[in-house]
Amino acid sequence: MRRNIVVAVARVIVPCLMLLACDPPKFSNPLSNPQTAKADPRLVGIWNVVIDGKHGTLTVVPNAGATVDLVFVAGDGEKGAFVIGFNAFPTALDGKTYLNMRGKRWVGSDKTELDKEWLIVRYEVTRPRGDTTDTLALWIMQDDEIKAAIAAGRLRGKVETKMAGDVHVTSDTSVVANFVKNANDAKLFRKYGGSFRRQR
Repeated sequence: MRRNIVVAVARVIVPCLMLLACDPPKFSNPLSNPQTAKADPRLVGIWNVVIDGKHGTLTVVPNAGATVDLVFVAGDGEKGAFVIGFNAFPTALDGKTYLNMRGKRWVGSDKTELDKEWLIVRYEVTRPRGDTTDTLALWIMQDDEIKAAIAAGRLRGKVETKMAGDVHVTSDTSVVANFVKNANDAKLFRKYGGSFRRQR
């Protein structure tokens, strides 16, 4: 089930060529302590995006503390609507902002389940000069740099050989944060091909 969520993440957020290359790395621990996280109210709202001519909507609503719920809805061809949910909280490191995300599923009418592992996504909310609408840009973490760090002993983790090379990082929060902060950003993250524009 957890793998299905990650594959769905790739289908929705990651361009097709990136999906063929890898699934995003998964982390046992987030970039920072969710109990001390500060909310980023700029994320809250309804965002529209066009992916290869297909329209999608990302709705972000506040949850407990600094967390938010994200629900993405897009067309999935003849299958109709494709819906996926996350629970997330922000982390700021050296002026850059990240989302620590876990897949969220609704079980019955009043219960939810969260994935045990985290995905780390870099984001920026900006308003281009001369524009009146905010833009949300996302950068998806790539697994090549993580695999190299595990092989070199800079991160603890494993690469699954039976699951299409899935990467699982088990290092503590402080180690992960230090790695991300000092990594080559252009190699560690790849920008998503489209930007989300605020609807309201």
